[in-house]
Amino acid sequence: MEFMLHVLDYIEDSGLETVASSCKDLQELRVFPSDPFGVEPNVSLTEHGLVVSLGCPKLQSVLYFCRRMSNETLVTIANNRPNFTHFRLCIIEPRTADYLTLEPLDVGFGAIVQYCKDLQRFSLSGLLTDRVFEYIGTYAKKLEMLSLAFAGDSDLGLHHVLSGCESLQKLEITDCPFGDKALLTNAAKLDTM
Repeated sequence: MEFMLHVLDYIEDSGLETVASSCKDLQELRVFPSDPFGVEPNVSLTEHGLVVSLGCPKLQSVLYFCRRMSNETLVTIANNRPNFTHFRLCIIEPRTADYLTLEPLDVGFGAIVQYCKDLQRFSLSGLLTDRVFEYIGTYAKKLEMLSLAFAGDSDLGLHHVLSGCESLQKLEITDCPFGDKALLTNAAKLDTM
């Protein structure tokens, strides 16, 4: 039996703390925004809520909508939950940088693919450069599905993913600066997607 929890962000960080302390068998967590287009969030859900959910030792799959994230938080998650098979993080405002350092989130998402060796599904958002795609191509050997939005600098990023992710079957790209060059260079791989 698989234990799942699908909630709106009204659960807030405090609610996720309760989940982490009482739902030790939880395997999948999905936290959706109650108002994805609201200018000011009416709830207190932050990256802290995602970190405290790591108190569920069997957690393997996360879909988490938030308004801010940091590389430090992503590295913490990667170090403490290497058993993730599905990690989908949706930062509501496109191209949002690490709120602590104002740097791209490349290092944090790079840590996710480096430490979560069995990662099969990965969705990332925020301010991302081609560096994160180099990490993905190098470390995400079991990745089957990748979703990208508003990310990358050039065709080089897509080339890293297509040439390195040996198990990739599905690639979703929305508003990324990729042209035809990387697709044509890796055309032989596309028949498996």
